Parts: sequence; C-alpha cells; structure tokens
Amino acid sequence: MCGIAGIFISDNNNNGIRPEIIINMSDSLHHRGPDDHGYFISDAAGNFRCGHLSVNEISGFQNSWQILFGHRRLSIIDCTDKGRQPMSDTDNCLWITYNGEIFNYLELKEELTEKGYKFNTNTDTEVVINSYKEWGKECVNRFNGMWAFAIWDSGEKKLFCSRDRFGIKPFYYNYKNGTLIFGSEIKSILESRIVKPEPDNDTIHDYLVEGKLCHNENTFFKDIKRLLPGTNLTITQDGDLQFEKYWFYSENKNHGNSSQESEFYQLMKDSVRLRLRSDVKNGMTLSGGLDSSYIALICNELDQHINAYSAVFPGYKHNEGEYINIVAEAFRINSTLIYPESGNFIDTLKKMIWHMDYPSLSRPAFSYYEIMKEIGKGECKVILEGQGADELLAGYVHKYTHLYISDIIRDKDLSVAGKFIKVSKTVFKLLKTDGIKPFAVSLGKIFPSLHSYYKKIIGIDNILINNSRNQGKGNPRYTDRRIYKSELVEKLYRDHSRDNLPYLLKYCDALSMASSIESRLPFMDYRIVNFIFSLDYSDIMNEGISKDILRKSVEGKLPDRIMQRKKVGFSTPVGEWFRSNTESIVNSVLLSETALNRGFYNFKNVRRLIKIQRSGIVDVSNYLYRLISVELWFQLFIDTNEDLVI
Repeated sequence: MCGIAGIFISDNNNNGIRPEIIINMSDSLHHRGPDDHGYFISDAAGNFRCGHLSVNEISGFQNSWQILFGHRRLSIIDCTDKGRQPMSDTDNCLWITYNGEIFNYLELKEELTEKGYKFNTNTDTEVVINSYKEWGKECVNRFNGMWAFAIWDSGEKKLFCSRDRFGIKPFYYNYKNGTLIFGSEIKSILESRIVKPEPDNDTIHDYLVEGKLCHNENTFFKDIKRLLPGTNLTITQDGDLQFEKYWFYSENKNHGNSSQESEFYQLMKDSVRLRLRSDVKNGMTLSGGLDSSYIALICNELDQHINAYSAVFPGYKHNEGEYINIVAEAFRINSTLIYPESGNFIDTLKKMIWHMDYPSLSRPAFSYYEIMKEIGKGECKVILEGQGADELLAGYVHKYTHLYISDIIRDKDLSVAGKFIKVSKTVFKLLKTDGIKPFAVSLGKIFPSLHSYYKKIIGIDNILINNSRNQGKGNPRYTDRRIYKSELVEKLYRDHSRDNLPYLLKYCDALSMASSIESRLPFMDYRIVNFIFSLDYSDIMNEGISKDILRKSVEGKLPDRIMQRKKVGFSTPVGEWFRSNTESIVNSVLLSETALNRGFYNFKNVRRLIKIQRSGIVDVSNYLYRLISVELWFQLFIDTNEDLVI
C-alpha cells in the first residue's frame, strides 16, 4: 500500500517542465508511504536514473526527460529495502510505480517461476511486473486484489496504467496536449503546478443537490479525472490515449444450488485468508453488525486472534458498544474502543477533506477517521473491514424492500396466492423488526415526486445561486444499459458499481491512508461479487430479511443477538451535534464572512436548513454536512495559493 505519482511526455518536448517537481508531488503523499521513497526518470533514448535521487540528480535530465515516477512506500510485504519502488524487471525494460496488494501473488509467483522467471524479492510488486511481462495487459484478469499502478514499457515506448475492478485504490489524472500527469491523490497532481485548482460546478451540483459523488469520471477539480474502476489506460509515444474496460459484472445465473450457502462461506473464508497475508500486524474494525462479525468469526476459525477497533457513543440511541462486546467475547477478540466527540468537529473535518481532496458526503466518515487515527498510533498496519457487503447483499432494508416486493409480483414462477403470501410475510416481518420507517422511506422510492417535493420544501433544490447543470455533459465510459431482469439485483449492481459504493471506497482508502493504515475488504473479492450477482433475487433478500445467503451460511455460528439485530449502519450522532452546537459548528462555517462573500450559495435556503435542524422537527443534518464540507473544501483548495499542507 503506497502513494504513486508520475508524468509522461508523449512528444519528447517537456516544454521546460522541471523534472524535480516529482519530489513535491511525491512528498504530498508522505502519509500514504512513510517507510520509504524513490524516483525514476528516463529520457526517450532509454537513459535513466532510479532510487533515492537528489534534486541535482533529477534536474540533470532537465531538457531531455520523458517519463517521471515518484513513489512513497508503506511496507507491508517484504519490508526490506529490496521492496523499494519504483522497481524494474531484471532487464531494466519495464518500470513500475504501484499502490495496492495482489493477494494471490504467491500462487502467481509459483506459476511464473515454473515458466522460468527469476525473483529477487518476496514482494507482490515484482509479481506484477513479471505478470505484465508474461501476459501483457491481460495480466490484470489474473489478479485478486486492489491496485493502481503505472508501468513504463521502455521497449514499446508506452505507459500502461490500471485500476482494480472496483476502484478500491485511487488513480487520478490530467491529460492535455500529449502530457499525462497522474497520482494516488489529486493534491499530488496540483503539486506539479501544471494544473490549476479550478472547481467543477457540475460535480458540486451533483454533490449538494443529488447527494452523488464518484458516480462518473469527473472530480471536484475541472480537468482532473478518475480512472474508472476495472479500466486500463494506455498512452503511446504519439500521445494516443486509450481506455479499455477489462472487467464486467457477472450475468450468469446460478439459482437453485443446494450447496450455495456453503460455497459462499468457503469463498469468504478464502478471501479473508488471502487478505491476512502480510509481514506486519493485522487488525480489524468491529461494529457489532453482521458484516464485521462475520469477518471476526472467520478470523477465529483461521486461528487469527487479531485486535479489533470500534467507535462508540455512550448515551446515543445507536451506540453499538453492547453488540461489540458480545462479538469480542464470543471470538476472544481484544477490543479497543474509541470515543469520537464533537468538540473538534470542524478541525477534524478539515483534515478529512484535505486527505480526501473532496468534500465529505458520509457523516460516518468522521468516526471512521477517528478510528484510523487511533489505530495509527499503535503497531497495527493492516485492517480488515466489512465495507461492500451492504451494496452486495441488500443491507439497507428501507432502500431495497420495495424492489424485492416488485420482483415477487413480477415472478412468473409464483402463483397469485404464492405472491400474496410472500408479500404479506415480508410486510409482517419488516413491521415486527424495523417498524414503519422502511415503508415510509420506500414511499419516497416508489414515488420519486414525493422526495423531490421534500427537497423543494426544505430548500436544498435551490441551494446554489447558479443552480443549472450542463446536462449534455455525459460520460461515455459509463453505460446506463440495464443488465439484470430483477429490480433488486439491478439496483444492487448500480449501487455497487456507481451510485453508492465508489464513494465509500474512496473515503475508506483516503482516511485509512491518512494514518498510514492499509484497509483490506474481504467482501470485495471479485469471486464473491461474481457469485452473488449470479444468484436469484430471493437468495439475497428473503421475505424482507436482507443478506439471506450470508445469514444461512453461518447459522448457529454467530451469537443470536447479532443474527437477529436490525441494520443500524456505521452511525455518528452528527444531527444531535448540529442541534446542540449550531453556532460553533454550523454557523461558524456557513454564515462566515468567507462563505457570505463567495456568491455561491442561496443564503435564504441555507438559513432555512439551519432553522429546521435547530427545531428538531426534521433531521436535515445530511444536507448541512454537505454544505459545510463543500465550503471547507473551497477554503482549503480553491481560496489558498499556498502549499497544500494541513
């Protein structure tokens, strides 16, 4: 797990760009890799330097350089100096700067060794290089892991870049006039001083009004893009930039297999086993919910008694301390509890935004950042987490129930009586376990006009002075074609691939790496994703109970209270904090002179939101949170001309 940065000049004319800027680009990623660093620089003729290069050694290529790599290393596998990057193959023909982990690297290494390849390190980085050498761009289809890397092929004079199937690891880039600038974080691109930090107004609109983030290739910065998940990027000597989507969600059906619960569990067990591979201390986050408890169970079965870290809020209605203790006692886990507080809310949020390069969309991200900060103080460098399970297995009952009912009604294999019975059981179970809320929320899903009317009433629809959006600005590398017949499975696909999970993965990566922690996600193993999307809707949700296959796969293994508890989510009491600390948290940012002079917000509607939140009648803290975040983002990245340091 590391930080990468680089620049490629396709036309051999670097236009006087100083190569030593790679040092600043790399240094801005120090938190992602505090253990080691290195640089690679080469000209078109193949002359190169690599290693701990000084400014003078880099600037010696002032007028001739074509490719620059910078790397910051967080040592996880083979922590010796042999693992230093950028790294080359044995012929010094291929050079890589790489961020991530290939969890099946040992199996691939064995296969490559049988083909005659020699290895000088025990790293997965060298496996990636030799895999590319053997299989070319097809190598990524053999990887089980998370990655973002760039490989300079000096023989072919081309740069090959790739991002993992789901976008767990970040890759940002700017391309203009034959020059490609890339990095693990946007701030590294800005540190080049070649790209100016200009806001992308369409992205801001989507974020504030629609609550969308990371749903296409655009970022908050004009002209800086995301390499989309499951995509390769290649740029050649003549500046030809090509994108290739190499991975697609499964459309195969595997319904009716009596052993599918066992198959799912074995896949999960192997996923956890692979993600425990490291040469440093492992840990996990634990909420007391079904997903993290599932991982804790498997770790226990693998005889891995790792430490767990959790956020608790005594006195808060969604405090999960009780359930955390149940799991910790059941599986002999040493549990560390963290107590996030509102007193440092704005300062903490600023740091979060700086690390994400984006405003924060998710209020639980605050607690997540505090957990990672605490973990970073100790010896643990690898954390297992349950991220991705809810979008895969319909964890949000209120979000998916109406789609499940729709699938029952449309199911040709059910009689009218059978449909009535299943719908009735679903309604009864939901009322019993979750109350009326799922149906109230589902009404807004079934009748979108109700939600639109709500947004209009509270004032979020016209929160911006210039509320227009360039509707013609599409994204040709995302398709809107329908894939699945099931309404439920199709929605899960969209949430998993575009509408929900990509942002969660972004903050998971950025805020764990802020404390130099590697986050690993067993539910994001591509074999598991393919398996789930091959199932019928009724294997995922059954009579209103979510995660049906997961629950059945561990019947009798997890404590009853964990199995029976309703979904809460990774909760943070931001709404209560905003009501009790309106002046110090909300008004200090949104009604500040800086915000008032920005000429960006409709302050009549801003004040309306603040008034509604203070009244306690309706919780609109999610909208206020977005507004506060975007204003702090402006202050950190757009208003200042100083170095991007916080």
